Amino acid sequence: MQDVNKSGIFQRGFDRIQSVFDDRYNIDSHIEALDKAAIELGEFVKKREGRHVEYDGGCHGVGIYRDKKVAIQKAVMDKDSVFAKHHHDGRTEILIVTTGKLEVWIDGLGTQIVTKDNRNPIYFTPGQEHSVKALEYTEMVGIIVPANGEGYPDAR
Repeated sequence: MQDVNKSGIFQRGFDRIQSVFDDRYNIDSHIEALDKAAIELGEFVKKREGRHVEYDGGCHGVGIYRDKKVAIQKAVMDKDSVFAKHHHDGRTEILIVTTGKLEVWIDGLGTQIVTKDNRNPIYFTPGQEHSVKALEYTEMVGIIVPANGEGYPDAR
C-alpha cells in the first residue's frame, strides 16, 4: 500500500484547502502568537506514540496530515465514551462523522445528534466550548485550523 503522504494525491488536495484558508484568514501572522497560547486540547492527551494519540474519556486519534496551518486526524470513540467540554483558542475545528452516532453539545446552541447519514460537518468556532459523547461506536475525521498546540496527533 502506498503512503498517502508520499503519493502527492492528498497533498494537492490539502494544498487547495490550505490556500482557501490562507485567502480567508491571515494565519501566518497569528501562528507565533497562537503557539504561545494555552493548550486546551492537549490537556486531554493521556498517551502519545508516533501518529497515535489516546485522549481521556475513551477517544483515540491517528494523524493523517499535519503542518502549521492544518491538522487532520481520524478519531475513534467507543460507545458511551465522552470527550469532555473544551475549546480551542484562535482555532476552528471541524468534525465529520463517517461511522456511528455522536451527541454533540455546543455552548449557546445546545445538544444535537450527528450521524454519518447527516453528511453535515460540525463546526466549532474559536473559543466555543463543546463536548461529544459516542452513542455507539463512532469514527470521524477531525480537522483543525491552524494546527498549533498539542491536541492533534502528528502525521509522521
